Amino acid sequence: RWLIIAVTLGLGLLAGGLSATQPNSYKATVILSPVSNPTAAGRLAGQGSQVGGLASLIGLSFGGDSSKTESLAVLQSESLTERFIRDNNLLPLLFEDKWDAVNQRWKSGPPERQPTLWKGNQAFGKIRDVSEDKKLSLTALTITWSDPVIAAKWANDLVKAANELLRSEAIRESE
Repeated sequence: RWLIIAVTLGLGLLAGGLSATQPNSYKATVILSPVSNPTAAGRLAGQGSQVGGLASLIGLSFGGDSSKTESLAVLQSESLTERFIRDNNLLPLLFEDKWDAVNQRWKSGPPERQPTLWKGNQAFGKIRDVSEDKKLSLTALTITWSDPVIAAKWANDLVKAANELLRSEAIRESE
Protein backbone atom coordinates (compact mmCIF):
# COMPACT_ATOMS: atom_id res chain seq x y z
CA ARG A 1 0.00 0.00 0.00
CA TRP A 2 2.85 2.43 0.84
CA LEU A 3 4.49 1.71 -2.50
CA ILE A 4 1.33 2.68 -4.38
CA ILE A 5 1.02 5.90 -2.37
CA ALA A 6 4.71 6.77 -2.91
CA VAL A 7 4.58 6.11 -6.67
CA THR A 8 1.34 8.09 -7.04
CA LEU A 9 2.73 11.00 -5.04
CA GLY A 10 6.02 10.93 -6.97
CA LEU A 11 4.30 10.89 -10.36
CA GLY A 12 1.95 13.68 -9.25
CA LEU A 13 4.89 15.85 -8.20
CA LEU A 14 6.71 15.08 -11.46
CA ALA A 15 3.65 16.02 -13.53
CA GLY A 16 3.18 19.23 -11.53
CA GLY A 17 6.82 20.18 -11.98
CA LEU A 18 6.72 19.52 -15.72
CA SER A 19 3.54 21.54 -16.17
CA ALA A 20 5.03 24.47 -14.23
CA THR A 21 8.11 24.58 -16.48
CA GLN A 22 6.19 24.49 -19.78
CA PRO A 23 5.74 27.89 -21.41
CA ASN A 24 2.21 29.19 -21.87
CA SER A 25 0.83 29.05 -25.38
CA TYR A 26 -2.30 30.73 -26.62
CA LYS A 27 -4.38 30.02 -29.68
CA ALA A 28 -6.05 32.71 -31.73
CA THR A 29 -8.57 31.32 -34.20
CA VAL A 30 -10.24 33.18 -37.03
CA ILE A 31 -13.27 31.49 -38.60
CA LEU A 32 -13.59 32.23 -42.30
CA SER A 33 -16.48 31.69 -44.61
CA PRO A 34 -15.15 31.97 -48.16
CA VAL A 35 -17.44 33.57 -50.70
CA SER A 36 -18.86 30.90 -52.97
CA ASN A 37 -18.85 31.17 -56.72
CA PRO A 38 -20.48 27.92 -57.80
CA THR A 39 -20.10 26.55 -61.29
CA ALA A 40 -22.89 24.83 -63.16
CA ALA A 41 -22.10 21.51 -61.48
CA GLY A 42 -22.17 23.14 -58.05
CA ARG A 43 -25.49 24.89 -58.76
CA LEU A 44 -27.00 21.63 -59.98
CA ALA A 45 -25.92 19.88 -56.78
CA GLY A 46 -27.21 22.76 -54.68
CA GLN A 47 -30.66 22.78 -56.37
CA GLY A 48 -31.66 19.36 -55.18
CA SER A 49 -30.00 16.93 -57.53
CA GLN A 50 -30.25 13.51 -55.90
CA VAL A 51 -26.72 12.57 -56.88
CA GLY A 52 -25.38 15.90 -55.63
CA GLY A 53 -27.25 15.54 -52.35
CA LEU A 54 -25.93 12.03 -51.77
CA ALA A 55 -22.43 13.09 -52.69
CA SER A 56 -22.51 16.01 -50.28
CA LEU A 57 -23.67 13.71 -47.47
CA ILE A 58 -20.52 11.64 -47.76
CA GLY A 59 -18.29 14.69 -48.21
CA LEU A 60 -17.73 14.60 -51.95
CA SER A 61 -17.78 17.67 -54.12
CA PHE A 62 -18.18 18.09 -57.85
CA GLY A 63 -15.42 20.71 -58.05
CA GLY A 64 -18.00 23.42 -57.56
CA ASP A 65 -15.88 26.24 -56.25
CA SER A 66 -12.38 26.89 -57.44
CA SER A 67 -12.24 30.33 -55.77
CA LYS A 68 -12.65 28.75 -52.32
CA THR A 69 -9.81 26.35 -53.08
CA GLU A 70 -7.70 29.23 -54.34
CA SER A 71 -8.41 31.21 -51.17
CA LEU A 72 -7.28 28.32 -48.99
CA ALA A 73 -4.16 27.85 -51.09
CA VAL A 74 -3.29 31.55 -50.82
CA LEU A 75 -3.80 31.49 -47.05
CA GLN A 76 -1.24 28.68 -46.76
CA SER A 77 1.09 29.82 -49.54
CA GLU A 78 4.79 30.39 -49.05
CA SER A 79 4.72 33.70 -50.91
CA LEU A 80 2.02 35.17 -48.64
CA THR A 81 3.76 33.86 -45.52
CA GLU A 82 7.16 35.20 -46.56
CA ARG A 83 5.67 38.59 -47.43
CA PHE A 84 3.84 38.65 -44.07
CA ILE A 85 7.05 37.79 -42.19
CA ARG A 86 9.05 40.41 -44.09
CA ASP A 87 6.44 43.19 -43.81
CA ASN A 88 5.96 42.65 -40.07
CA ASN A 89 9.65 41.93 -39.29
CA LEU A 90 8.81 38.63 -37.61
CA LEU A 91 12.15 36.86 -37.98
CA PRO A 92 13.47 38.26 -34.66
CA LEU A 93 10.30 37.05 -32.89
CA LEU A 94 10.28 33.64 -34.55
CA PHE A 95 13.97 33.12 -33.73
CA GLU A 96 14.29 34.89 -30.37
CA ASP A 97 17.16 32.66 -29.27
CA LYS A 98 19.30 33.80 -32.23
CA TRP A 99 18.40 37.52 -31.98
CA ASP A 100 20.41 40.01 -29.91
CA ALA A 101 17.70 42.45 -28.76
CA VAL A 102 20.19 44.89 -27.22
CA ASN A 103 22.26 45.38 -30.39
CA GLN A 104 19.33 44.77 -32.78
CA ARG A 105 21.21 42.19 -34.85
CA TRP A 106 21.67 38.45 -35.18
CA LYS A 107 24.03 36.81 -32.73
CA SER A 108 27.40 35.89 -34.13
CA GLY A 109 27.73 32.64 -35.95
CA PRO A 110 28.16 31.33 -39.46
CA PRO A 111 25.93 33.12 -41.99
CA GLU A 112 24.35 29.84 -43.12
CA ARG A 113 23.04 29.33 -39.56
CA GLN A 114 21.28 32.71 -39.44
CA PRO A 115 17.52 32.78 -40.03
CA THR A 116 16.24 33.43 -43.54
CA LEU A 117 12.75 33.98 -44.92
CA TRP A 118 12.69 30.34 -45.96
CA LYS A 119 13.49 29.21 -42.39
CA GLY A 120 10.98 31.75 -41.10
CA ASN A 121 8.34 30.26 -43.39
CA GLN A 122 9.03 26.82 -41.93
CA ALA A 123 8.85 28.16 -38.36
CA PHE A 124 5.63 30.07 -39.08
CA GLY A 125 4.14 26.92 -40.59
CA LYS A 126 4.52 25.24 -37.20
CA ILE A 127 2.48 27.91 -35.41
CA ARG A 128 -0.16 28.35 -38.14
CA ASP A 129 -2.90 25.79 -38.73
CA VAL A 130 -5.51 26.05 -41.46
CA SER A 131 -8.36 23.55 -41.22
CA GLU A 132 -11.50 23.25 -43.30
CA ASP A 133 -14.93 22.00 -42.30
CA LYS A 134 -16.41 20.88 -45.61
CA LYS A 135 -19.89 20.24 -44.21
CA LEU A 136 -20.26 23.78 -42.86
CA SER A 137 -18.10 25.37 -45.58
CA LEU A 138 -16.02 27.11 -42.94
CA THR A 139 -12.28 27.48 -42.61
CA ALA A 140 -10.41 28.04 -39.37
CA LEU A 141 -7.04 29.77 -39.23
CA THR A 142 -5.30 29.21 -35.89
CA ILE A 143 -2.11 30.88 -34.70
CA THR A 144 -0.47 29.44 -31.58
CA TRP A 145 1.94 31.76 -29.77
CA SER A 146 3.19 32.65 -26.29
CA ASP A 147 1.42 36.04 -26.28
CA PRO A 148 -2.36 36.06 -26.84
CA VAL A 149 -2.42 39.63 -28.20
CA ILE A 150 0.29 38.91 -30.76
CA ALA A 151 -1.40 35.63 -31.77
CA ALA A 152 -4.70 37.44 -32.38
CA LYS A 153 -2.99 40.25 -34.29
CA TRP A 154 -1.09 37.83 -36.54
CA ALA A 155 -4.22 35.78 -37.26
CA ASN A 156 -6.27 38.86 -38.19
CA ASP A 157 -3.44 40.47 -40.16
CA LEU A 158 -2.75 37.27 -42.10
CA VAL A 159 -6.41 37.03 -43.15
CA LYS A 160 -6.33 40.71 -44.10
CA ALA A 161 -3.17 40.18 -46.19
CA ALA A 162 -4.74 37.18 -47.96
CA ASN A 163 -7.89 39.20 -48.70
CA GLU A 164 -5.84 42.07 -50.13
CA LEU A 165 -3.80 39.70 -52.27
CA LEU A 166 -6.90 37.96 -53.64
CA ARG A 167 -8.66 41.29 -54.22
CA SER A 168 -5.72 42.78 -56.12
CA GLU A 169 -5.42 39.59 -58.20
CA ALA A 170 -9.13 39.73 -59.07
CA ILE A 171 -8.83 43.39 -60.07
CA ARG A 172 -5.77 42.65 -62.19
CA GLU A 173 -7.56 39.76 -63.95
CA SER A 174 -10.68 41.84 -64.61
CA GLU A 175 -8.65 44.64 -66.15
